[in-house]
Amino acid sequence: MAPPGSQDTAKRRKAQRWPYIKKRIYPNGAVGWTVDARTKLGGERKTFKTLAEAETYAGQCRTRRGNEGLSSFTMPEDLRVEAAKCMERLAPFGKTLTQAVDYFIPYLERNSRPKLLADLIQEAISEKQKKGMKKPTIAEFKSRCKQLTAAFPGRESGSISNG
Repeated sequence: MAPPGSQDTAKRRKAQRWPYIKKRIYPNGAVGWTVDARTKLGGERKTFKTLAEAETYAGQCRTRRGNEGLSSFTMPEDLRVEAAKCMERLAPFGKTLTQAVDYFIPYLERNSRPKLLADLIQEAISEKQKKGMKKPTIAEFKSRCKQLTAAFPGRESGSISNG
């Protein structure tokens, strides 16, 4: 004979939709409720003290899944929170996270391949000579660059900014 209530549990589990809520009875006799919001792509399980808290969280998961799709469960919660904070900071400027990243990546690329300012200037002079720039123009450029290297001796190009 089946234990009392097992048929109710089986019916509830069968009728239940994702995410699944499971009653847990701990060795000390305390009762908890686990919400299993895992999918094939990821997700998590959380335990709550009351069924009402578990049902609220399950409802939030259903809403999030409906709004954002399954991919919302593969992104860690701390990353979602960080993205929301960043979007809030960008909002007054009318910019998106993608625009901020697109703006920042060239800076990172410049600074990931450091070159001494003097070496960079020498490359620029060589390019100007290859392009057939007139000698007086190149001489003027060299003169200005000499002042620049004197102001920033031994510095890497990426360490100099106008800010």
